[in-house]
Amino acid sequence: DVLPVAPVPAMAVAGRPSSSSQANVSKATATAAAAGGLVRAVRKGDKVQAWSSSGKRWLEGSVEEVLQQQCAVGAGHILPKGSAKILSAGAHRFVPPDRSEQVLRLAVSVTVVAPGAGTGINGEVYKDLSDDARFNVKIIGKKGEPYDRYPECWEHGAPPPNLESFSAEVMGQGLGDVLVLGSRGGQVVLPCLWKTKGSQVPPAVVINGGCAMKLPGPAVRWPPDAVTLLLLGGQDFFKGKLSSAEYLSSTVSQVPGANSRTAILYVREMQHMPQKTLLRLVLEKLLLAAIAWKAFGSTPEAQLKSIVAALEGEGCWSGKLLFTSAAGKWKEMTFGRGVAAESARRPVTASVPADAAVVVSEPIEVTRKAELRALWQAAVADVVTPR
Repeated sequence: DVLPVAPVPAMAVAGRPSSSSQANVSKATATAAAAGGLVRAVRKGDKVQAWSSSGKRWLEGSVEEVLQQQCAVGAGHILPKGSAKILSAGAHRFVPPDRSEQVLRLAVSVTVVAPGAGTGINGEVYKDLSDDARFNVKIIGKKGEPYDRYPECWEHGAPPPNLESFSAEVMGQGLGDVLVLGSRGGQVVLPCLWKTKGSQVPPAVVINGGCAMKLPGPAVRWPPDAVTLLLLGGQDFFKGKLSSAEYLSSTVSQVPGANSRTAILYVREMQHMPQKTLLRLVLEKLLLAAIAWKAFGSTPEAQLKSIVAALEGEGCWSGKLLFTSAAGKWKEMTFGRGVAAESARRPVTASVPADAAVVVSEPIEVTRKAELRALWQAAVADVVTPR
């Protein structure tokens, strides 16, 4: 039923694309990524959606097998290596690899590192994401466990178990297609992953931008090809006493000049614990932008602009979106009232010269007192923020 060429006993074969559809492969791939579709080769056990040509709709399915070599099926049908055997609507179908981009949508594997990500106060947002068929959400860890503390190089750090040792557990459970980290997870866990796995670490959405601070301990190399989308708040205590322009310039200064895959979304009204309405509005879009950036290498400007448009549409958020258009080159978009005028007076440094005097954001630990205050503020904001 997935574009079959001819019936095969108990299964169907997805046919080879026509010359016209071949010409549309790149467009189809880009569309799939923007929609949370096929952003990597499918693997056995993946949950997918398969296009039904007869029903003109997407059907839920799973990958039962990926052929490791060419295989003959039925009368004269040759399946190439990499063809996927899909179980959908009670029937089996084979999809050749050169057809998969057009007729399959892959559930993107999202790994949420719980300590610092707000999986409690913003649990509804993560549940909504998990309920979306385009995403397969896995939450690793839990706030308040023995490992939920800073490592020894921090002022109030402690020996293992701590967040540094916890990063090994995160790696052991698989990193998936895209990561979500927040607060101390961005400060400790993500740099540990970078240190160990380097460019193999998947794209990351980093709430509070903890990885872009002057962190204590041995310097960790930010991979030049890392895809990183930072969500920063103007009411976040991570900002310290810096002005908005200083905070953003400090964040930009921590991104390697060779990196061309970083975006910074700064929302002036956001607290340390993002308001539920805000996170629900932007998280899905940040994830889709991250996987598209990783899949195709070029800046996903359409997806990034959709984030700004969504924030503008709400009418209660203001701030800036900065993103790299090339190595060391930044573009800037503003949203909300008064931000454009502020940007004209005090533009954020688009690139940071080596001898420039930039006020760098110092590391700020998330104490129990600070976290309780952030949770209280988030609870109040959830009541008063327009829905």
